[in-house]
Amino acid sequence: GEYGKHNDFGRFNTAGLAAATSDNLKIWGVGVVQAIDAAAMDLYLGYRNYSASATGLDLQDISVLTAGARIKF
Repeated sequence: GEYGKHNDFGRFNTAGLAAATSDNLKIWGVGVVQAIDAAAMDLYLGYRNYSASATGLDLQDISVLTAGARIKF
């Protein structure tokens, strides 16, 4: 598991909009790994959620799902 929180981390500034006066970013995630010794392989699955807010901007949460395999040779 993981968790992170950043206050006034960076200033959002896009064309035509003034820089935000306050911003917050929260990140949390979970992940699992399954080792398959007979195949010298690891399978992994992870989920991470990003939640940002900034004064004057309408921001949406982002969810990221990651899956894959690693073969050791």
